[in-house]
Amino acid sequence: MIIHQVSKSDMLEVRVWMDVNSDQVSPHRHDIVDLVVRPETGQARCVALTDVGHPALQPVRIMFTSAGDMESMFRGQNSRKQQEKLAAAIAVAGFLSLTGLAAARPGSSPVSPLALPDDLARFESFLNRRSGEEPPDTPALPDHLRIPGEIADIAIERGILAEQAGLLRPMTVFGLHAGQGESALAAAASLTRRMTGLDYSYPRGFAELDLEASTAALRSTGIPSAAAVAFYGDRSPQYGRRRLQAAQAYPVLAEIMAQSEECRHAIDNSMPLQPIIGSLTGLAKGQLKRLARLRDPLPTGRVFEFGEEVRGLDPMGVDRLRRYSLGGEITSSQFLELVRNMDTNLVPADEKSWACFLDLISACILPLSQRFLSPTEPQLAASRGNWPRYHEQLANAYGTDSLRFDRRQISMATSDVMEAIDDFSLSVFLPCCLALVTRAGEALPTPSPNDLEQAKRLSHALIVGGSRNAAVTLVECARRWMTRIPALIEAEGRIRGDNAAGDCRQAGSWPKLAEDYSTKNGLVVQCLASEADLLEESNRLSHCVGRLYLRKARAGKCHIFSIRDSTTAISHSTFEVAAPGSRDLEAFRAGISIVQHKALRNRLPDAPAVEALAEWVNSAASGNMPLFLDEVVEWRREAALTGHAGPSEGGMTHLSAEFAWSALLGRNWHQEEVRQSVWTEWSTHILKGGSARASDPLQLFGGDPYRHFLAELSPRAALHAGLQPRP
Repeated sequence: MIIHQVSKSDMLEVRVWMDVNSDQVSPHRHDIVDLVVRPETGQARCVALTDVGHPALQPVRIMFTSAGDMESMFRGQNSRKQQEKLAAAIAVAGFLSLTGLAAARPGSSPVSPLALPDDLARFESFLNRRSGEEPPDTPALPDHLRIPGEIADIAIERGILAEQAGLLRPMTVFGLHAGQGESALAAAASLTRRMTGLDYSYPRGFAELDLEASTAALRSTGIPSAAAVAFYGDRSPQYGRRRLQAAQAYPVLAEIMAQSEECRHAIDNSMPLQPIIGSLTGLAKGQLKRLARLRDPLPTGRVFEFGEEVRGLDPMGVDRLRRYSLGGEITSSQFLELVRNMDTNLVPADEKSWACFLDLISACILPLSQRFLSPTEPQLAASRGNWPRYHEQLANAYGTDSLRFDRRQISMATSDVMEAIDDFSLSVFLPCCLALVTRAGEALPTPSPNDLEQAKRLSHALIVGGSRNAAVTLVECARRWMTRIPALIEAEGRIRGDNAAGDCRQAGSWPKLAEDYSTKNGLVVQCLASEADLLEESNRLSHCVGRLYLRKARAGKCHIFSIRDSTTAISHSTFEVAAPGSRDLEAFRAGISIVQHKALRNRLPDAPAVEALAEWVNSAASGNMPLFLDEVVEWRREAALTGHAGPSEGGMTHLSAEFAWSALLGRNWHQEEVRQSVWTEWSTHILKGGSARASDPLQLFGGDPYRHFLAELSPRAALHAGLQPRP
């Protein structure tokens, strides 16, 4: 095995492949594992180029999902040299996991557990010999690679490899597995450059690949496979021309045709292709004809990467952080299923229509359908086949210009829809359900994740109602909901309990990350750790922290602070601190993250507030300020176990069903005046259609799905309310 390392100031690069001279494993494989790691942060990216029997290699991501804290692993090494050995050990483990091979130290003679038992070996030899021949003596083929002893030692020490009978294999608990694929075309184009001057044996036929021809054929394929690169990269004049013509006839199907033996045979022998593609995809002739006009690749890259802030202007002009990060991707199978189930007249017929279709499908229609288990067919039919007009309708519903309503902004609008439905579920739907339960004299059931998810799906159905254009209805609702957030805060907080602040065992509060801190310029930084605190901050600064961040803060997923004057009677600004990832206080202090800092009406804070925040961060990072890390991490852990509710039995206090619901919905959910006030806001200013006409929110439970949901919470409550499910 060859291990090639490059050590830079802030990162380590390790590349691993088989040595054609010393690794006598049969057959020889051309796989490469490429690992880049930043020791200071533990961030790692590992890509494997896999030998799948083609001249081109297939790239895949190797993930370390169960690897634990990579940062602490590298910090535990006392020298750069040791960090380099650790990175090499991880890359070697990735290579062994990828190929299914084992490793051994130099000079060792391991006993392979994969060797065939004698009886089985003799039987196979008997089957393969010719009549009258004696069975030949076949030497066992080596099934392991050689790695340096120092790499083996550190891999075993860190739990990356395990040694048994002299063989080294990846530890299961380390969590190595192949993730998403990447472009084999891009990998082939860069392979020669990256491996020049290194002792690497290229796959057979790699040098003869025509990558320009592959690029031309696969320009509408988001992530070309190794098989497709090899098929369209054939340099023979006869086959190369035919294959390129076929790809240009159906650009978005070029990958599928390369994967189908029947299609490849038809293309190379100049046979009719359309019937075969129709049979392969299930598409009608008219659908295929329109599909042939699609030249852009399907959206395969995420709109927002994992960990990236979903931030942008909302219809009110506020630069707001969203709760949901949507991928905005669509697979070939999802795409073909959608087109197959569409009436031919609805399928886009030109390039502009296809662009609008792909944006709306990937960033809005499919995510909403998957999230709320709603059918896509009615939403597709709502377009009437005019996808540019449908795109414009959604942009108008969101209150923005259609030219700026791209996939990124559509994704943010969809996140806003999901947040609005969450809010309706928690402030209207569930409080009404529980009110019917208590009205029947029944004990409250303990909230379960399944109940919460079902409530959101039913809330989605109530908001859509009988609308023929669900997407437009939902986006309009989300826009109106955002304009009414201050009024909803006032309605929900109109009646306050006596225990508004203080003890985190009460449903209206939670543990503080830090106590009050007085800055040198006379301001005070306060941690807001109760519903009352957040509502008051929203009222003072006319922003949405009291509603959009209340449940997130209550669940310990963020920490909200207010910068106030010396009397704490006037708020200057509000900032959000990202929740700690673990109980490692030193690591949290070193990487404390300020997510956002806003003043009155989400404007930029003034200079004194900025100075106060900088001083607070420095004090927290230096260790001069006490931080209650253990308590807030424990609270968040317990909250996650109870559906965002709060601490459960075994935590800080015994969690009753009433406490859990109050922590989830707010302390005032059981007060009829508050429920009615919140419903008036929704029915008068936010909802449209049949649901909005109900004078009492309890009237929403007239339909069968809602009867069933209430009956599952409490059969007696459903009977008492006269809402028993129909047979």
